Amino acid sequence: MASDKELRLALVVENFLPISQVWIWRQAKIEGLTPKVVLTYHRSNPEVFDFPRLVVGVAANRSMSKLRKKFWFVFKWFKPKLSDRNTAMFKTALQEYDVNIVHAHFGTVGAEVVDLCSELQIPLVVTFHGFDATSVPVRWPGYQTKLRSMFLKCACVVSISEYLTHAIKTLGCPPEKIRVNYLGVPTNCFEFTRRVQRVGPIRFIHIGRLVEKKGVPDLVRAFTRAFPFQCDVELMIVGSGEEETLVKSLTLELRPANPIVCKEFVAPEKVREELESADVFVLNSRVDSRGTTEGLPISMLEAMATGMPVIAANHAGIPEAVEDGYNGFLIQEKNIVALAEALQKCCDRQRNDEMGRNAWRTVRSKFASEENGKQLRNLYNSVVN
Repeated sequence: MASDKELRLALVVENFLPISQVWIWRQAKIEGLTPKVVLTYHRSNPEVFDFPRLVVGVAANRSMSKLRKKFWFVFKWFKPKLSDRNTAMFKTALQEYDVNIVHAHFGTVGAEVVDLCSELQIPLVVTFHGFDATSVPVRWPGYQTKLRSMFLKCACVVSISEYLTHAIKTLGCPPEKIRVNYLGVPTNCFEFTRRVQRVGPIRFIHIGRLVEKKGVPDLVRAFTRAFPFQCDVELMIVGSGEEETLVKSLTLELRPANPIVCKEFVAPEKVREELESADVFVLNSRVDSRGTTEGLPISMLEAMATGMPVIAANHAGIPEAVEDGYNGFLIQEKNIVALAEALQKCCDRQRNDEMGRNAWRTVRSKFASEENGKQLRNLYNSVVN
């Protein structure tokens, strides 16, 4: 590798920062990856994610958003681009901080800033996460068209899983520009937790947004089916989203014999406590009705980092972390019967302990953010030098 050059990084994200995107914050805290400036359109959770060098552009106003939604069949042909005002604001920031590399998270954001980066001759790295390479190009032809020029102009495209790499290639990205870089988890923050000697109920836990691709309503149905009588099990659902009302109504309608507890999203520092109190992580992902897929869910990797076995769908990048029978169970998408059977299998604490240890080893050998951060830093250096 060429000798390191000073990296003056600008990070570009649509919203800085939803709780569900804590991995961006963690990545920015790794030595050598801290940005000189963050460019964004929205400011969220400043009490949790406090970053001093933040340039907040102007998001589309409510009237324009309503107009786009009403006339989607027209606007879907428009190519993504920065507004004139945001172009001026971001250009000033890039020049003021003498930025020599820009990293955009999500292809949709990369497609907006690529022309500015090209004008200023600043190398652009774009990370794709899932929906931006699967469902959005289908629903937004203008975006798909813009991607072709972005792939030519950008320095590198990062895929967060091997699975997603295929979708990015299909969109026209030259294979030699694609690098796989797992987001990973900070292993020093998630220690192995012994669960084999616990008494009381087996606690299954889901942590994630309550949206269609997560399949939480079917998880409630499968849990009720798996344990039709009262026994030592319970289900904890942590998250919020568009299916929250449906999930809560199902817990009443189905009248489960065992407790199903719903909590809204917890602060990042509280996630570890929730995971350590649970026994089995469940992620019932699927391709949703709009074609959206997962990337490689961080909440699942965090659970594995505490020594917890996983029940997950054979979906997107998940099989790159979960090996059936080794560190968890893989089931077919949208198969309630298979999910119920997997839940029943995980009532064996001894087997859970063995699979949990394997899950812990998997994360440390393949998904440690420290190592993945080093790989990303090397990528930055190769682009700048």
